[in-house]
Amino acid sequence: TTGASPGNGGQGKFRKINSLFDLKATSRDTVLFYHPQYQSLAESIASASENVILGDMRWASFPDGFPNLYVHHASAIRNQHVCFLADFHDPRTIFEQLSVMFAVPRMY
Repeated sequence: TTGASPGNGGQGKFRKINSLFDLKATSRDTVLFYHPQYQSLAESIASASENVILGDMRWASFPDGFPNLYVHHASAIRNQHVCFLADFHDPRTIFEQLSVMFAVPRMY
């Protein structure tokens, strides 16, 4: 899937992973996951490089406040380069981001 990046006035295009097929076509892609605080920056990075495709995650919380995170199409990132754009500025979000960074390599 492609989209216009709101962070650069809608000018750039970026790709977002939708299936295993998205990565099989070009095996040199880097999948970029990001904390929601950095969505605009991640889209700008993906727009600037043909070899970066945005990973798709759901960032949510359970009623008790514990992170409820889900990586969509996790099997598609097997044997791919993966990068995570983290935001450690707010201590309240550090745990959920570390959870993602430790979980993604173990998904396959």
